[in-house]
Amino acid sequence: TLALFLVIFGASTALAQTKAYVANFSNNNVSVIDTATNTVVATVTVGTGPVGVAATPNGAFVYVSNVVSDDLSVINTSTNTVVTTVPVGNFPSPLAITPNGAFVYVINTSATTVSVIATATNTVVATVPVGSPQGIAIAPNGNFAYVATNFDGISVIDTATNTVVATIPGLI
Repeated sequence: TLALFLVIFGASTALAQTKAYVANFSNNNVSVIDTATNTVVATVTVGTGPVGVAATPNGAFVYVSNVVSDDLSVINTSTNTVVTTVPVGNFPSPLAITPNGAFVYVINTSATTVSVIATATNTVVATVPVGSPQGIAIAPNGNFAYVATNFDGISVIDTATNTVVATIPGLI
């Protein structure tokens, strides 16, 4: 089993245990690990080729990017079940969630775009063209998404308008 990405977060209830969600690319599932005992407590089947994992700030949901099926699986962490699947662009991989948990930004590597998903409805609300994206991070205040590209540097997306407002030159 190939585990590519990992996210750890504290559950929202005081007595709940901390969990880690690990994408298993070759098995098309996510292992849920109890970090207090280092044991797998659940295995959740997701889309094909899971690689990216990100949790909402409140820990209620985990989003998993599936590079072969070109979608995101949304896992409810209280039940460890997939509650919906969101179609996105080609070869989605790294993803990031805004600090308020309202939006998921996922890069679509082969489509050279970023899909913006509203977590309230789990629908794509915008698709932003960027260079050849490889990684993404959201500013701590949530105002900007920074997308590292192979050749163009870093595309800066204004999260209020979901448009590229600047490009920071790369150091090639």
